Amino acid sequence: MSNNKSIKFILVLIIIILLLAGYIVVDKFVLVEKEEPVTTQISGKDIDLNAFYEINNTMNLFNDAFNDPTSNYYGYLYAEKELYADEFDPSAALYVSIYKEITNTNSGTISGSIIKNNFSQIFGNYLKYKPKTIDVGTNYNLNYDKKSDTYSYNVKELINNKHAGYITKDVSTNIEKEDIVVKKKVLFVEYVSEQPTETTKEPESNTTETNTEEDAPEADENIPEEVEQRVAEEPTGKANIYTSKDKKKLVATVNLKNGVLNVDEIVGKYGSRLSTFKYTFKARTTSEYIFYSIEKIK
Repeated sequence: MSNNKSIKFILVLIIIILLLAGYIVVDKFVLVEKEEPVTTQISGKDIDLNAFYEINNTMNLFNDAFNDPTSNYYGYLYAEKELYADEFDPSAALYVSIYKEITNTNSGTISGSIIKNNFSQIFGNYLKYKPKTIDVGTNYNLNYDKKSDTYSYNVKELINNKHAGYITKDVSTNIEKEDIVVKKKVLFVEYVSEQPTETTKEPESNTTETNTEEDAPEADENIPEEVEQRVAEEPTGKANIYTSKDKKKLVATVNLKNGVLNVDEIVGKYGSRLSTFKYTFKARTTSEYIFYSIEKIK
């Protein structure tokens, strides 16, 4: 009799354990709400927002890396009418892949695997990754150590945002076939520094003053003249707008507002006189798009 009670007790216990296990499975794997991918619509099609963020990050990275006046690749992105990923200068491609990891410190070491991954995320299979030491200019030392598979960088001077350079403004984002195409207005900005007169010069004192062109520090003779565009002092309230770095075509001279350039206003007023470039990104996966080309279409 006691054996029957024991058997019944064990059976009830097993049933309870199975029910409890079933509840846990249902709670964890069945009743949990499935996360939907965050999407946005472009040209009537749903696109994973992660893909769009990566595209935007790549374009911003290009603009930052190729907008450094101390670099040999200053203005590289807009130098030609067409630039395809498979025609990219290998050193320029490696430079932008390393630039992504350069922090606000003047020196550091980066694993080669990180640079290779950056390279792949930008250029995919259109360009082959070849690690090496590259010459970026006198302001940079970017060295590759094959034995440890690491890159070391040393930047003599961290460039601020007050130098002459390219500024872009998105015009449209569309899907053409399976490609994401972004069109941008591109302008080259040079801040105007005021020339002091004899009557406006102040006598030397111990207080900190804005440098004029006459008393500004001498330019680094190692930096090519054409890239010596930095403004040592704060902008005085004006900027010249050109179509490109060669400054052959002046679009306008505009006033700054509180030291800030109103790009929207410039594009609104002078858009028809500015260059338009088209970025094309091709899908590698449903959520990953790779840089394919940049073309000047106007």
